[in-house]
Amino acid sequence: MRIFCLLLLVLGEAWSHVTPRPNFVLLMADDLGIGDPGCYGNKTLRTPNIDRLAGGGVKLTQHLAAAPLCTPSRAAFLTGRYPIRSGMAAQNQVGVFIFSASSGGLPPSEITFAKLLKSQGYTTALIGKWHLGTNCHNSSDFCHHPLSHGFDYFHGIPVTNLRDCKPGEGSVFTTAFRLLVFIPLQVLALALLTLAGLRWLGLFRVPPALIFSLLFLAALVLGLLLCFLHFFRPLNCFLMRNHDITQQPMSYDNLTQRLTADAVRFIQRWVPPSSPGRLGRVARSSGICGVIMGPSGDHPSLDYAGVCPRERRQVCILDSRGCSYAVGAHGELNRQPAQPDVGITGAAAHILSTARGSELSLVMLHSDGIFWWSPPGAPTPPRPPLGSCERAQHTRPFPPPPRKLRDKSMRVNHIPVLVKFGRFEHSFFSLSGQILDVLDELKLANNTLIYFSSDQGAHVEEVTVKGELHGGSNGIYKGGKATNWEGGIRVPGILRWPGVIQAGLELDAPTSNMDLFPTVANLAGAPLPEDRIIDGRDLMPLLLGQSQRSDHEFLFHYCNFYLNAVRWHPRNSTSIWKAFFFTPKFSPEGANGCFATHVCFCHGHSITHHDPPLLFDISQDPRETDPLTPTSEPRFWEILEVMQQAAAHHTRTLQDVPDQLSPGNIIWKPWLQMCCSWSGLSCQCDREKEEGRGSH
Repeated sequence: MRIFCLLLLVLGEAWSHVTPRPNFVLLMADDLGIGDPGCYGNKTLRTPNIDRLAGGGVKLTQHLAAAPLCTPSRAAFLTGRYPIRSGMAAQNQVGVFIFSASSGGLPPSEITFAKLLKSQGYTTALIGKWHLGTNCHNSSDFCHHPLSHGFDYFHGIPVTNLRDCKPGEGSVFTTAFRLLVFIPLQVLALALLTLAGLRWLGLFRVPPALIFSLLFLAALVLGLLLCFLHFFRPLNCFLMRNHDITQQPMSYDNLTQRLTADAVRFIQRWVPPSSPGRLGRVARSSGICGVIMGPSGDHPSLDYAGVCPRERRQVCILDSRGCSYAVGAHGELNRQPAQPDVGITGAAAHILSTARGSELSLVMLHSDGIFWWSPPGAPTPPRPPLGSCERAQHTRPFPPPPRKLRDKSMRVNHIPVLVKFGRFEHSFFSLSGQILDVLDELKLANNTLIYFSSDQGAHVEEVTVKGELHGGSNGIYKGGKATNWEGGIRVPGILRWPGVIQAGLELDAPTSNMDLFPTVANLAGAPLPEDRIIDGRDLMPLLLGQSQRSDHEFLFHYCNFYLNAVRWHPRNSTSIWKAFFFTPKFSPEGANGCFATHVCFCHGHSITHHDPPLLFDISQDPRETDPLTPTSEPRFWEILEVMQQAAAHHTRTLQDVPDQLSPGNIIWKPWLQMCCSWSGLSCQCDREKEEGRGSH
């Protein structure tokens, strides 16, 4: 599973002149389903840090993304407005930015809550995935860049995290390759064979120029494919710090840990050691707003646990970075010298600690699971409590131990573990835990509002080239990313503010990720813009118990540019009606997603229109399996009429704005391409280590 987290750290001065102004920590994961965290019902995946956050705050059970795709959802989150209002809703099939050298993006005229917070003296930062455009007219104007939208600091990925960014993980462009490359090549090959046959039979005199033209076209198509495969990763998958590229192409090794460490440094920088709980004044700033979009897509490569070289009877773990960790008397990992990723290495530590004194020689952590080698006849260590990780079946040959520690007489043992899924999850959830810890350490927790969510539901069609499902879980809900079925838009929503928000509260009222804009603005004392419609609603009355229901009577669900569904929570009813004007055609038939195209589309032959609209009562049928009819719901036509009138009224509030995701805006433009240095006909550099040691 790919997970990119958006963490907004807004660390404000402890008190304003009249009322307290809190710090803000806003975390947004990428493609995290509501069925993934333990606090939302997952019984097999351990998420202690998110569960800890939920236990100390409010859990929203009907929290909704404003769009089921990354780009429009993040635009709505930052601006508090439906993405169609800012032009961040595509009218074509491609609903997100794919190339770093696209000219579209979040318009400079849009007001993000980062801009509002800066006006109130907060210092802001964004770390992680942006995905809202970079440049407009040249490779250095940065008109869509985070620093142009109110952020003082940016460290992360300007575009997105496609599987194409990871060598050996396949491509999301498979369907495009088939339509634009393989089929044309087959047609050209057939034409050449036909002409050659006719010429050989003497039935047709084929001009040589025609043969050469067809060969040239075939070579051109094949050459373009090879260029795309060679250049896509370095040109689009890179890390930036502020306006500078620091790693191109980016490495996924410990990426989450690197960004998390940067977040911690960012917080610590503004808190004087002598004054815990308060932020230092820097220039005119009265606080800090940091945004971290921290990916957990690091590939585990190989981690080793083996005999420490200095003492043959001492057991240690050697991870892929070359750091060793000794196993303590109670199975704990003692840092030597860096803190390990204890997601899967913790299981290895369990094996090692229970085998102390035996002749266990080596434990190896591999993408297929945990392996350990021991001499013939040695006792087998007990299996660690891995829970749901014990789902995979090992089908490939066992990997060999490291060459230096190889012993042909050793017996190989195996525990099948889906390391990639588990480690992706664990890395991301560890990020949230470390942020919570540093806030506690600096005594900022009681004056910090923390928000955790996802930009949309899990990507159910995310299947690797090896056939492994990496899409995550949407729990009981239908569909996933790119659809407005509940699985695509119902996301985790957790807020914590110790001493202000009641701990352990669970709210089922419909809320939106757009609601963070007015909530943060009002708490920071920033007036809302009066020259535009803000679709989000302040959450504090609901969170403080001053209101028993959400201010959203209607919510509108867009599939890109197209109004897909309407949700209605009547003031005098517990029912929550949802009407679909069209739904995507799942493929293959009976599946829970559009596996043939890797993602569902929003118009044309990819959808089914419904007249009358498809109506559900979400309060009674959250799985959306039984559409209502005039027979099953006596008020069927009355309900639909109210919802259609609401949709018509909403549509009248929209204004024509430039389409930021038009083909002309999303296409790759060479004059917008950013490159740290040309090397071997490609862009290559790695300044992460050097700059990571410096200050912000």
